[in-house]
Amino acid sequence: MNGTHQMSIWDKLFHITERGSTISGELFAGATTFLCVAYVLAVNPIILSAGGMDGVLYLQLLHCPLLL
Repeated sequence: MNGTHQMSIWDKLFHITERGSTISGELFAGATTFLCVAYVLAVNPIILSAGGMDGVLYLQLLHCPLLL
């Protein structure tokens, strides 16, 4: 081997291997983060409604950061 390797477009753009990670590891981390956020968005209304919070108020709170 002469020490050269073919880099993917993702590695060229984000320098993933230079930072000590792998593309598959980053994809797994991204999928995990997405699933965690989806879970929180699905379960939070249930928890808040059990505590007596109105669903409309929750939607307003959820959209507040989008308005800023």
